This record gives sequence, structure tokens and C-alpha cells, in this order.
Amino acid sequence: MGNLFCNSVLFNYATNKGWPICSETVAYFTPKGRPICSETVALLLRNTHLAIQKGETPTGTDAEAAWYLSTASLEFPFDEQWTRIYCYVFTRVYERWRTKESGNIVPADIKVDKLDDYDMSHLRRLKDWIFQIRIKARLEKDKSERKQQKEEEANRRKTEQPAMFDF
Repeated sequence: MGNLFCNSVLFNYATNKGWPICSETVAYFTPKGRPICSETVALLLRNTHLAIQKGETPTGTDAEAAWYLSTASLEFPFDEQWTRIYCYVFTRVYERWRTKESGNIVPADIKVDKLDDYDMSHLRRLKDWIFQIRIKARLEKDKSERKQQKEEEANRRKTEQPAMFDF
């Protein structure tokens, strides 16, 4: 039970339980369903394009990883490794988005500023997986929209041009 949260469990369990793992949702909506401003979406796209220009493989963001890990932590307990990774990602996201005027800081007992190479490789795999899910969801969405447009066009033509013969 102590090693319940391993990679295969994380990925397989999440996809089978129907969690909202598509980062397309993360990129455009907050947890309360309010749209994120277009500047934030533009920033995500710009970061992806910059990574490609630098020759790096684009991955999911720290915010997406934090959101996914937060959701996963509600289903089953993390082992020590994934707790450390979650605290690291949380620290990075919180420090990036908090306002300096608030005076709030990450408590020292959960603050993780650095991960070892092994943990960082697992985080990188998670971010890569999130990015692949985002791309897959976007392609499926585009495909279904094109199919729907074709069906609507066919229905429109059918109503505009009635059949010559009724059988």
C-alpha cells in the first residue's frame, strides 16, 4: 500500500477513472469554470513556440502538472517521491503566481526548491504525458468539428436541393 502511487498506477488509473486530465481544459478554464484571459493562453502558446525554436521538446507546464497531481492526490495517497514532486511543483507555481503584496509564502515544511535527477525525470515524464494528452485532445476536437461541419453542409444541401424521385 505504501507504493500505491507509481507511474503505471498514476497514468492508467487516471485515464480509466475519467479524470479531467486533458490540459486543454487547464489551459482555458480555471477550476471554477471561469475562462482564463487570452493573454495567459497567448503566453502558453508563446512558451511552446519558444521551446520548439530552442530545439527543446515542448511539455506541459508546471501549473498543469500541479493541477493534475492535485486531482490525483484526492484519489489515493502519494508515496514519498510523488509527494516531493508535488511539493516542488506547487512551490514553483505558487511563487510564480502569488502577489508580492499578499505577504503569503510557501510554508518551510512543504517548500521544495530542488529535485534530484531521478525525481526530475519523473516530473518531466509527467509533463510530456500531459502535453501529449493535450495534443491528442486538440486533434480529436478538430476532427469532430470538421465531421460536424461536413454533416451540416450535407444536410443544408439536402434541404436546398430536394430529391428528384421519391422511392
